[in-house]
Amino acid sequence: MRRKEKQFFFEKKNQKTFALVGAYARYSRVNPTRKVFCFFFSKKKYFLPCLAALLTTPAAAQVLSVTLQPRPRDFGYFIGDTMTLGTRVRLAPGTVLDAASLPAPGAVAAAIDLRRVTVSRQGDTLLVQADYQTFVAPEEAMQVRVPGYMLAFRNGAKTFQATIPPWSFYTSPFRHERAAVTDPAVLRPDPGLAPLDTEPYRFGCAAAFALAVAALLVLARLRGWRPRLARRRPPFAHAVRQLGGADQISAMLALHRAFDATAGRALLAEDVEPFLLAHPVFQPLRHDIESFFSLSRASFFGRQAASDADLMALVHALARRLRRAERRA
Repeated sequence: MRRKEKQFFFEKKNQKTFALVGAYARYSRVNPTRKVFCFFFSKKKYFLPCLAALLTTPAAAQVLSVTLQPRPRDFGYFIGDTMTLGTRVRLAPGTVLDAASLPAPGAVAAAIDLRRVTVSRQGDTLLVQADYQTFVAPEEAMQVRVPGYMLAFRNGAKTFQATIPPWSFYTSPFRHERAAVTDPAVLRPDPGLAPLDTEPYRFGCAAAFALAVAALLVLARLRGWRPRLARRRPPFAHAVRQLGGADQISAMLALHRAFDATAGRALLAEDVEPFLLAHPVFQPLRHDIESFFSLSRASFFGRQAASDADLMALVHALARRLRRAERRA
């Protein structure tokens, strides 16, 4: 029963086919220009390929060529490195890109991410640049394949597509695993670096340095900064240094000059009180200072009241006490 139903189905199908071919044959007699079309339609093995060629030929002609730009290198990448792949697409006049067909940023393969896609056009040439980042951490140098993608274009009311082919690169591990390298392309050296010409920047650097020095001098003048060629020693500390190995007259003169330098004028016995009022730090040494001035007057004017040893001991002791008080000021 099933064999009869199947035979009946094929007979019906052949009858419809013959009727349709006969109709086109009668149409070809009326219009001889369509004889060729009717001939191919009557031959099934010719009709379908010809129909596909008629539908695809106008769209394919809109994309003239698709070319991948060479990258700086295709090996020696590590985890986290970024790569930029440029593609040049030559289009027929009037053809525009459908922006919705651009690939969206994200994962495109195992541990391969698409960061961004930029498009620029120069005449009939479209430049598509895709930035990828690898997160592959291999145990040895290996080749990683990145899949391609499709771009859609429009030319009037027609839409068609162009295929961006896949590409690959070699990635390397951070540490050396004792594995045999089978691909010699992995061992190729990196391209040499061209030296940077610094000649255009020399004048600018010299002008910037001169401007910085001039600004520093102006700031020093406004702030009153002056260089200190030598550190000035306090008067009584300087006197203590001069007392070593000095005789009686030289020691007393050194201590008198220290008093004069501290007071800012020549200091006599009658000026001890104003001096102590102006410099309260020396108040605890009032008695020793008055004794020094009294013995100094007696020694210089011939009325010496103490021996030379006592006078030198007083001068040395007073100078050291005055130095300590001077440091507290």
